[in-house]
Amino acid sequence: MKKLVAIVGAFLLACSLPLSGAAAGKQMFSDVPPSKHFANAVNELAARNIIGGYPDGTFKPGNSITRGQAAAIIAKMIGLDTSYRIEQKFKDVPASYGFNRAIARMAEEGIIGGYPDGSFKPDEPIKRKNMAAILVKAFDLPRDVEVKNPFKGEVGITNDVLVIYKLGITSGTSPTTFSPNASITRGQASKMLVAAEQVVMKNAVTVKAGDLGWHAMTAVIDDQVNPDVFRAVKVKGKNDTLSQVQLFPVKEGTGGVVIWGRDAELNMKYQKYHVHVKKEGRKLRLTLEKTDESLPTLVSLNTKYKPVQNIALAKTDGENISDNVTIEKNEYNFTYIRIEKPGDYIATVRFSNGDEVRYRVTAFEMDDSFLYGTNSVEIGPPVDPLDPVNPEKPLPGQLTTYLPEDLQDADYRIAHVMLTMMGQKVTHYPADYLITDPIKDGPYGEMREIEFYERQFGKYNEMAKQNILYLKWFTKEDSVVGEMLNRWLEGDFSQVTKDYRTLRAMTDDDYGNCADVCLDDFIKARTKRAEEYFLKTVSGAEAVKRFHAEWGTE
Repeated sequence: MKKLVAIVGAFLLACSLPLSGAAAGKQMFSDVPPSKHFANAVNELAARNIIGGYPDGTFKPGNSITRGQAAAIIAKMIGLDTSYRIEQKFKDVPASYGFNRAIARMAEEGIIGGYPDGSFKPDEPIKRKNMAAILVKAFDLPRDVEVKNPFKGEVGITNDVLVIYKLGITSGTSPTTFSPNASITRGQASKMLVAAEQVVMKNAVTVKAGDLGWHAMTAVIDDQVNPDVFRAVKVKGKNDTLSQVQLFPVKEGTGGVVIWGRDAELNMKYQKYHVHVKKEGRKLRLTLEKTDESLPTLVSLNTKYKPVQNIALAKTDGENISDNVTIEKNEYNFTYIRIEKPGDYIATVRFSNGDEVRYRVTAFEMDDSFLYGTNSVEIGPPVDPLDPVNPEKPLPGQLTTYLPEDLQDADYRIAHVMLTMMGQKVTHYPADYLITDPIKDGPYGEMREIEFYERQFGKYNEMAKQNILYLKWFTKEDSVVGEMLNRWLEGDFSQVTKDYRTLRAMTDDDYGNCADVCLDDFIKARTKRAEEYFLKTVSGAEAVKRFHAEWGTE
């Protein structure tokens, strides 16, 4: 489903952008006077709760920083979520270790590594060259910097060292030395961290809520189109609300980002951008291009764990798309195919045992996503229902696609058809009165109820009197489904919730767990237009009046 970027400010967990000069210049520790070259960096990181000092009010900038401490500080700076525990890959970092989660998350992201023996040595002082490697990976700094090595004669000068030197993150311990194998001090590390963050900030492109005429931003979707091309960071403004999004180039290519927001009237707003990253000279340049484009999307077909031989795809108007579409993947009981354009389709699945089943597939444009919205509903084998009295003449308005022999003495199949019929009468999203209005925060964005209903369940006139009469051919009057069909034929839907649960229990052995029961509230809301149409079709105007009286919907 969709990734929402963590709310961080310039790679921070809880703070916003780097502090102002005045705030950063405030002396925080007695042993870090303003004259020290790392003083501003230390004060800024301390004010942002990235680093801390000692109980006696000192910072001890000359002390070394350990590998574990470095992992924890950088994890916080780049906004890694360490609120949950994951498997630790290093044998010498037990669960009780203070920086266990930060180390595990940094390793999971590929930012840090250990030693060949499977250890990490978290309490060992980190070397300057190792710090350079972590900074390059953590801040996604360019790795192809071409620079003349000013540190000749030193062993341990890596490409990462040259990258941070070229970007001005460090100038070395002297004009000709970097001391790659020396331990980095707390003061040096602070200055490098702030400098690396500032390098990234210089290449950022900022989109503000005000630029779009919005009151606020609410979310950023950045993982749908080539997310490795750029990095998106949400920045908080006043009152802890999202005020802007900053986009940073990572490598050449074109990605996509969707920004969500609200206007002054709290209406939902969406803006899609193509994110173009190109190299100009030795720098990456990021530009944004507004678009309303949607992209081909995978749709899932519930093939119920059965081996699939091939899938044919056609439009509902009969136009053939392919006799053998590519199966993109199989996951659990679902088979996925790709839909290239919006529209209504019929997917015919041939299983390895020779059976065929059809699915109604719909793909539609989405304002809040680069991907089409999709849904699929099984509509049975590719045959037309027949009138048992006159097999050569298909009944009009039929919903069921089961053959007569499939329905004979098979109440559970009849129940399945009735559930489909009920799906055309009972919405799965509340708000009868919204049938002609946009659904606020609905499952498919601000789609009108009528549009959502038709996309999900088909046209209203398919649920006609003939459907009930057809099913009654195969039911006993005193059976559960027979009694239910008689009530429906009379226009009595006073037990609609009970009917739904009964039919679900008949067709689904697993029905009754929380995943189903917790969703039952959705069926309590009825679509007025669909019900009235059904009642008019079945029993006329008198049934409609009775319905209004029973449900209090005058």
